[in-house]
Amino acid sequence: MNWNCNCIGPQNGQKYCPCNLIEQPEEKSLIEIFEEAEKQYGEDCDQFWKNLSYDDQLKAFFSVCKRIYKGDVEERGSYRYVLYDIFNFESDAYMVGMQCGYLSLHNLIFEGIDAKEIIKDHANSMKEDYTKAGDET
Repeated sequence: MNWNCNCIGPQNGQKYCPCNLIEQPEEKSLIEIFEEAEKQYGEDCDQFWKNLSYDDQLKAFFSVCKRIYKGDVEERGSYRYVLYDIFNFESDAYMVGMQCGYLSLHNLIFEGIDAKEIIKDHANSMKEDYTKAGDET
């Protein structure tokens, strides 16, 4: 296999790279090649999860959620910030995070926090207006 690319590569023991599929003799569209690689990676991750003990699954769940909470809620970091600075991942994590739905989750968390702050600010403004109106009477 050719690992002369910067996409998924062999970092951290990864075995699958869409660039390797390009070298296959069959004529495939680039979309089909990436879909196959994503499917295989997803299956490998599912198998990895199934092979973990319950305690290790719980630890993994805790570790991931703790980092998402820190990066997305406490620090209000960007998608890249959370991946690279909180999780300490390399650039190959960008697509993996999109594939597993983390980018969507990140955006939902961010939008939810923004909406909550807008509502809170509006409520505080209304409270101030009400207090001022009460002081004038």
